[in-house]
Amino acid sequence: MRQEAIDLQQNAVSAIVELTSSQDEMTFKAPTGSGKTYMMAEMMNRILSADKNVIFLVSTLSKGDLATQNYEKFQEYSAKGNFPKLKPYLISSQIAGEERLFVPTDYSVYLLPRDLYKKGGRLMQGAMEGFLQNMTGAEWMGGQEKKVYLIKDECHIATNNLDNLSEKFFTKIYNFSATPKLSRGQHPDVEIKNDDAVNAKLIKDIELIDDQNIKVASAIEKFEEVKKDYRNLLGVNPCLIIQISNKDKADAEIAEIKKELNKAEHTDLKWMLIVNEEKQCDTNDTFKAKKLPV
Repeated sequence: MRQEAIDLQQNAVSAIVELTSSQDEMTFKAPTGSGKTYMMAEMMNRILSADKNVIFLVSTLSKGDLATQNYEKFQEYSAKGNFPKLKPYLISSQIAGEERLFVPTDYSVYLLPRDLYKKGGRLMQGAMEGFLQNMTGAEWMGGQEKKVYLIKDECHIATNNLDNLSEKFFTKIYNFSATPKLSRGQHPDVEIKNDDAVNAKLIKDIELIDDQNIKVASAIEKFEEVKKDYRNLLGVNPCLIIQISNKDKADAEIAEIKKELNKAEHTDLKWMLIVNEEKQCDTNDTFKAKKLPV
């Protein structure tokens, strides 16, 4: 990574850490692909290094197993010595004792898949609140006397159930997103602007073609042309990502995309369909892609 990109990340982290001493809630906005997970890890490591009485609860989207991905990244950063103060724990619905759900108390970072803490879920049956009471309670009452700092990853997605616990348990709240929700008061206190990220080579420049008439066939044809341009470059393998609109249109769009990809002129393309339900994932690369976890 170029020094300009490193400096951009470092300055953002320093700004968030500095705000921690004067604000109870802060919002960090950074473009997709700019390394928010890494910056989050560095921020936590700095704060944990300065205050041993802090723990972090990281609320993450359940979709796409993002909590597990973040957990594995935090483990990796800690093991490599980048951020040694991180001791991550992934909260799951399987963490049950003989009688009830149990969350251990000897970690510094807890990752919570958001959908686990919902009405009817086991964590909402007292386990989560019991854990937080234990962590924040007075030592003479058997508590840990910790300060719990909540990080809302992808904060533009509502977290109503967790918000109900905020005043009671969370000393600080950090909102992380590329698109914070201004209507919820998530005005960026620290921001990496898209142009700055592009200029520092932290992210790639994106050309947006705002044309609703472009069809899948045209996009795939354009991709074939791009592939030819890169054919003789070592280590460069272009990839086309097609995002499905929504649940209502998903089946029809997938069928249209598959139909186009299965045409004779595109047999050289290897494709993979990734959706929430593993059984519905698909690929035309029998020997490689079907062996990959999704």
